[in-house]
Amino acid sequence: MGKNLSNSGEHLILRDRGGAVIVEFSYDDHNPWPHEADGAGSSLTMIRPESNPDPSLPTSWRPSRLTGGSPGTSDALLASSYPSLLEYAFTTLPTPAASDQTFDFTWGERVGADDVSLHLETSTDLGTWTPDPGDGSEIQVLYANTSDGTRTVLARLVDLSAVRKYVRIRVIPR
Repeated sequence: MGKNLSNSGEHLILRDRGGAVIVEFSYDDHNPWPHEADGAGSSLTMIRPESNPDPSLPTSWRPSRLTGGSPGTSDALLASSYPSLLEYAFTTLPTPAASDQTFDFTWGERVGADDVSLHLETSTDLGTWTPDPGDGSEIQVLYANTSDGTRTVLARLVDLSAVRKYVRIRVIPR
């Protein structure tokens, strides 16, 4: 066994000194797992481990704030250090860019803002909102780069067949 985990994902079993299983799960390096931890310098960091999240779910993980991770300590940000949840979650608010063929939007987010989750949703009438399934079928995340504890996200609306389609990002406290 080497000292590093596989960048392509693998099955893990963590045992205590007596050999009893503490936790068993698999991780991956494909969407929706954080791709920044796929050999680019960031490590996978569990979001709010004190809440005992399911380690087999990609939504329980994020990239580390800084290259190399934070072994043995937390790199989560405190929401109370920011004047509002929006300022805690975002470094720049979403900005749309549309053409005849695409609808893109970008925003900056704070990696380590673990007390909130961001949820992409779409609507055709501003009344009924549908959560993005996260598999790229509705909204495709084209670029995400972690640098100095922030991430810039460029996302593209996949289906432009509706006459009108609206997108929002909900900031939800965890």
